[in-house]
Amino acid sequence: MRRIAVLLLAGSLLTAGATTAAFASGGGASAKKTTICHRADSHKYVALTVSNQALKTHLAHHSDVIGPPVPQNNIKAARAYCAALPVLTPKQGGRKLTATFTNTLTGVTADLNARVRLGQGQLCFNLNVTGSTVNAATITVAPTTINLTPLPVAPATSSNGCVNVSRAFVKAILNDPSSAAVTVTTAAGTLNGSLSKA
Repeated sequence: MRRIAVLLLAGSLLTAGATTAAFASGGGASAKKTTICHRADSHKYVALTVSNQALKTHLAHHSDVIGPPVPQNNIKAARAYCAALPVLTPKQGGRKLTATFTNTLTGVTADLNARVRLGQGQLCFNLNVTGSTVNAATITVAPTTINLTPLPVAPATSSNGCVNVSRAFVKAILNDPSSAAVTVTTAAGTLNGSLSKA
């Protein structure tokens, strides 16, 4: 009886060890290195393979692309992928999403589009409002609300920029754009809506 228990224990330990090793070699959470697209300057990304310790530093770089879809365990493919990425701006890169407003304000129109990229902690936007001044503009994916800044300052009626957000926020928007509530508050009232794929 004792021998059977020892054999079962040894077998389960071998199975657990093999599973952990397979997970690590597949680039999972226990891998010792991760390949990322690091924003090297204002015009390009470069592929870097970093240790888990260095990855903690890069997670604070909102413009770095980390996780899928960056190729892992193939630096040549990662270099090609990163080099081909356009830098995320209000006008290019990532996935473009458009706000659809569900209500109207007399004499006021608003146009808002956003760009996000999986693995990157930024949201870039273009906001145009006519007929009123803008007091606030936000995008909410519960429970997180982000403020879109800079806002148009009267007499200007448009603004654009990029704001830092969590990568989880970006992933939630990409998974279900309609779950992102858009609010534009003007002197004439508030416009409410949600995002959708452009």
